[in-house]
Amino acid sequence: MGRNWATLVVLSFFLTLLGHGEGDESLTSGSSVAQENKRALPLKVRILLEQREFFRPLSLRASELRVNGIALQGSELNCRFRDGWICQGKNKKLKFQGKITVQSGEEFIHIGKAFYRDTIYLIPVKDRKLMIVNELDMESYLVGIVNSEISSKYPKEAIKAQVVAARSYALACLKERRARQMEYDLDSTDMDQVYKGAQVEDAKSHFAVQETRGKVLLNSGKVVKAYYHASSGGTLERPETVWGSKNTLEGSIYSLRSPPEANDDRFRWKVSIGPWLGMRITGLGALRDIQIVERTEGERVQKVYLVGDRGSKVLKGSEFRKLLGGSWIKSTLFDVEPKGSGWLLEGRGFGHGVGLSQIGARNLAEKGWSYKKILSAYYPGARISGESIPVNKTPFQRDLFSIGVR
Repeated sequence: MGRNWATLVVLSFFLTLLGHGEGDESLTSGSSVAQENKRALPLKVRILLEQREFFRPLSLRASELRVNGIALQGSELNCRFRDGWICQGKNKKLKFQGKITVQSGEEFIHIGKAFYRDTIYLIPVKDRKLMIVNELDMESYLVGIVNSEISSKYPKEAIKAQVVAARSYALACLKERRARQMEYDLDSTDMDQVYKGAQVEDAKSHFAVQETRGKVLLNSGKVVKAYYHASSGGTLERPETVWGSKNTLEGSIYSLRSPPEANDDRFRWKVSIGPWLGMRITGLGALRDIQIVERTEGERVQKVYLVGDRGSKVLKGSEFRKLLGGSWIKSTLFDVEPKGSGWLLEGRGFGHGVGLSQIGARNLAEKGWSYKKILSAYYPGARISGESIPVNKTPFQRDLFSIGVR
């Protein structure tokens, strides 16, 4: 029994959810005893690395490359797409139509300064764009997530909490996007989860994935789409408040308050803005006033009222943040006050505030919390692959929000 059997059960559950669609892996049939003693095929995930213009040349490098199963000598392959693909190796030029598959006889395929495991797909799409998609097994992908999303220098239990959340998020997205017959399961940017390739892997990230292998957050029989962010600023948010009800996954549960022990209200920022901001908004003109007119239950800015010399407009807090840039306006948890001819925004936290706070998880792990206890603070009432997360009995649980079972 043990870990191999637990992994097999979890993978069987995932494949049932995915409906055995195109590209899904299948498990060996037979008795439970036979299944226990046979290795399950790894679940593959497709990551969108880049979407670029057709005319830009693409260079891939490895000691041995195969394009649509055809072996090419030499270490570099240069591909261009016009009416079709022209791929030039050392001694051979090949022409293809549509989607092409590039694989290597060795472990990695190099694209620019990054390198990737397993398989690269080059996919022409509309508007003269090209998708570059990396397909690899889920657990290897998660190893690369650690130093892309946080850092392997974090305490071990914080990294493990991040891995479980990332695995859960990835599987929920995979199910949704394969149902829509999309060419990829996850974006490699902060639109989903940041993934920079195999070059960021290290021993600690491998260890964290191995120690939590196959573990996901479940609620009422569903995989939790476990959103997470850099820093909560001390208060958390509901997913439907940020993205609308269509982005709320039935069965997902989230806390509304960061545990006090996380000390997650210390990440603070300030930004000054001037009348020039109004020139970025059609019909507003030079900005004359900014007023916060509505806040969420998590204290973030829900709506902001902007007054210019040509008109006025109400924006959602998320729209206002996007207008100025998420790396500048680090969250919608801010106050506004006049300052000279402009305004000063003072805020806390970094990110949307839904689910796990990475800085909070780090602080809790430094205080001796296990990864299960950390996850229980941010996704209370959830289960980890069939085992209950120990409930953290603290006062902030009075503020918990859940869909399904608490």
